[in-house]
Amino acid sequence: MKKSVRGLLVAIVAVMAVFFLLNSYTGTRERELSYSDFKNQVAAANVLNVDWQGSTLAGQLADGKRYTVRAVSAETAEGAKLISLLEERNIEFKLIAPPAAQRLLPLIGVFLLPVAMIVLFYYVFIKPAQYDGAKRTTPPKGTTKERIEQLDSLLQKGLLSEDEHRALRLKILSEI
Repeated sequence: MKKSVRGLLVAIVAVMAVFFLLNSYTGTRERELSYSDFKNQVAAANVLNVDWQGSTLAGQLADGKRYTVRAVSAETAEGAKLISLLEERNIEFKLIAPPAAQRLLPLIGVFLLPVAMIVLFYYVFIKPAQYDGAKRTTPPKGTTKERIEQLDSLLQKGLLSEDEHRALRLKILSEI
């Protein structure tokens, strides 16, 4: 397999692994309600309690099932309307500060992921290209006869042009 194809596959697998890890932290096994469905449940008095953490609401419905809702933050105007609706319906709610891990994951995604991708790109694509280029412009090591034989082998394999072969051969012979 060519180095570029292998490198591309490594990069794709790395990106998929990062997305898998980030998504594994967000999933809960509770019933997910839309924001409008949640407001309808509140209006129908089917909500027992609400734990409000950032923009996520969680709690228990009247039928005993747990739920989660992606909503607005409590600090927004829409959040204030929802608080007043919950108070009108006498629904118990708690505002909870987000955990440190929830604040840390977006920072990792924003800052660390691009740096990791740049490092991966460097080691998969740029560094091998530099190494191949160095092999082509540096005369081989060994005795003069061995070095010239290695140059001839590179020329026969098509890894060196005639001009590169001639220049490196002169460089080897000038060192004698």
